[in-house]
Amino acid sequence: MTDVSALYHAIMDRHGYMLESEARALACLPEFRLMPILARYSNCRFTCSAQDLDFLMGALDHSLCDYVYLRDLSVHEDELRRRYNEWYSNDRRSRGSLDAPYRRSW
Repeated sequence: MTDVSALYHAIMDRHGYMLESEARALACLPEFRLMPILARYSNCRFTCSAQDLDFLMGALDHSLCDYVYLRDLSVHEDELRRRYNEWYSNDRRSRGSLDAPYRRSW
């Protein structure tokens, strides 16, 4: 079970940049699996949904050059915030609580 709030706050604290493990965790969550992720990988960059990231990185591993590496993964903060707020409100409704969703205070 993934702690969605902790995952969200970790990514937002890095201003949209995420670890490869966090991208895999997003791909397992129904609300976040189709969220677009920008991957900068070796000598190329591409945008794909979170669920397709592993497949595309594996395909590039075999087709590029001898030295391949992941530079970074990022997501648009507004898109992540929108999806998190939708998840948060749906989760709270299902629990019977109507707390306000997380918002940055700046």
